[in-house]
Amino acid sequence: MRVRNNRFLRLIERTVPRLAAYSDRRPPKAKATRSNRVGCATCRRSVPNDHRISDGTSVWIAVLTVVVALALSVPAGYALARLKLPMRSLFMIVFLLPQAFPSVAIYINVARIFYKLGINGTVLGVVLVHAAHGLVYSV
Repeated sequence: MRVRNNRFLRLIERTVPRLAAYSDRRPPKAKATRSNRVGCATCRRSVPNDHRISDGTSVWIAVLTVVVALALSVPAGYALARLKLPMRSLFMIVFLLPQAFPSVAIYINVARIFYKLGINGTVLGVVLVHAAHGLVYSV
């Protein structure tokens, strides 16, 4: 490995003369200071209780998503199963249509709409996206 690395450095030194001056220098190791710590398992003191906040937000989003999806899908499922609707097949196609396209293309357009409405990055925006995606399975 060392020989291959030296050959590579010699090739660079011949082709790009400016790199020859810096080939022997190595950047100094960064010291762990208070400003560059990350809230991970090894540095729990730098960001206390951060995981509890994110876990609580995730549970809150999940509960709201289930409530919204059930509030929309239970009446829709009952109406599609029991009632004789004139455009029943059209409603079924509307519910199944998002599965026919790649999710990324749909989410890009949803994000564009959410930016215009100002609900991007909010709990409401995340709940609406997850509930719309879950309607396919809950109806």
